[in-house]
Amino acid sequence: MQAKTVFVTGGTGFLGSFLITFLLQKGYRVVALVRSPDPQRRLLQVLGEVSNGGVEAFDLEGRLRVVEGDIRAPGFGLAEAVQQELAQEVEEIWHCASCFKFQERYREEVIAHNVTGTSNLLDFACLCNQGKAAPAFYVSTAYAAPVSGRVAREELPSVDATHRNLYEWSKQEAERLVERFRRERHLPAVILRPTIVVGHSVTGKAIRFTGCYDVFRALYLLTRVLEVNLGPQFDRNLRLRIPAQPDLPHNFVPVDFLVEAMWQVSRAERRDTFIFNLANDTAIPSADLFRITAKALRVTGIELMKEDALQQRSLTGLERLFTRQVQFQAPYLLDSPFSFDTTNFRRLVPDTLLSFPRVDEEMLSRTSSYYLGILAQQFSRRCPTPPPLSQAA
Repeated sequence: MQAKTVFVTGGTGFLGSFLITFLLQKGYRVVALVRSPDPQRRLLQVLGEVSNGGVEAFDLEGRLRVVEGDIRAPGFGLAEAVQQELAQEVEEIWHCASCFKFQERYREEVIAHNVTGTSNLLDFACLCNQGKAAPAFYVSTAYAAPVSGRVAREELPSVDATHRNLYEWSKQEAERLVERFRRERHLPAVILRPTIVVGHSVTGKAIRFTGCYDVFRALYLLTRVLEVNLGPQFDRNLRLRIPAQPDLPHNFVPVDFLVEAMWQVSRAERRDTFIFNLANDTAIPSADLFRITAKALRVTGIELMKEDALQQRSLTGLERLFTRQVQFQAPYLLDSPFSFDTTNFRRLVPDTLLSFPRVDEEMLSRTSSYYLGILAQQFSRRCPTPPPLSQAA
């Protein structure tokens, strides 16, 4: 039986690289769209990190093809003949590419990647569906979901849906595009909404550390600042106040289980259901999350408090440095959905088929330890000496 050919964007990113590796291991033929420069080398380097070098065998088998293109351009900037050739081959599309910037000054860039890029991808998917069914799977975020009663619903966000930042808005816009292509052009498109993606459940491995990893990195940086400036006098007490709700739950999904869940949805009989929240059945509160992080860094003195309590005393230099480092994550530490509706997902993929692992201290410790090793290598290799306390202020 000939291997199914799938088209993947975002292959050099965290989720996309794990997805491509997973699909290759399942026997698929993968066509990966990668931007210049040197797309083949870049993709193989990233996939090598994910698979410990094992991906080269798939490349030699001819089951991995890299196409140089840009989702921001109509037709990805490819010649029409190349588009037609790909459309005839491709039987399934996975859109993982995304821009995670959230500040308003990056609005044009974010729209170009997340909205226009998705529109271009959906146009290509329509081309692939001429004469055959080639479903398109759009990877959004669970934080783009409409929330009611503190529950993130498996529903399409309305045009006036609330959002925390530009990134969330762009994902909502893209979701509405997916629905429009389904309705107007009868495209078999699906929206997949993962919660917070973390490293491999067993090894802790991850790449392209963004999102929740930025909080860990900020605390690591603060620890390094104090180690360098105070030396042996540093008592490992950060004396750091963080605006956060101690009991606010955070929903994590290990990347290996996430790609398995995405694949299971792709194989199931979906009928007219097309929105799926891919969330864990359990969550971990902020207090435990920061306690585990502090343990990994061997520090104390992290105090979580509400914003009004924090404002009763001026921020220290370290607190201001931390605040600058976690601008994207800050709103999610103060307010977030308490739970995620997974009715649609669990109807297709019951617990008996795939049960997400409980994200506990043991698992998060593996994730933290892996990233701590990466940070230590980065700081020793590039060695930016952390700023002195006077500059941190």
